[in-house]
Amino acid sequence: MKYFNGFSLFGEEKLFSNLIEEESITGFSYGAIKAFEYALANNCKKLTLISPAFFQLKDKKFKKLQTLSFKKSQKSYIDNFLKSCAYPSSQNISKYLKLGTAEQLEELLDFYWDRNKLESLVANGCKITIHIGSKDAIVSKEEIENFFKDVADIIVYKGKGHILQ
Repeated sequence: MKYFNGFSLFGEEKLFSNLIEEESITGFSYGAIKAFEYALANNCKKLTLISPAFFQLKDKKFKKLQTLSFKKSQKSYIDNFLKSCAYPSSQNISKYLKLGTAEQLEELLDFYWDRNKLESLVANGCKITIHIGSKDAIVSKEEIENFFKDVADIIVYKGKGHILQ
């Protein structure tokens, strides 16, 4: 089992212990990008993406605003980020905080999920499963469903947010 953490988080895999399988490469949010890259470079049979960071349909203005806000006040940005991750629950996830960098934020905002690479993983025997909350305040459930529907099994958690709580 290999797990990749979300942006500015560490140890949050405890939140997903029921979804992490021993034989799977798993990533949460930003970590889903890292898990995908790892799966491409290694022989992967199972890839589990939990609330994958998916911003390739957002415009440059949105992405620039995110990075400028982070650089202007990391504390304010991260406070809002943690609340958005937990929404609609009021769970405090600050105990998992490990401040990320502006470079990591830019990487996740600019990451391009390549359809051909996803199809190649599947063609090589990798089963991709995506877990997403219907009330995710970080990424769009609809965009993820539309983009990944032909390459992954998508499990939607009704009434749950980014951390599936």
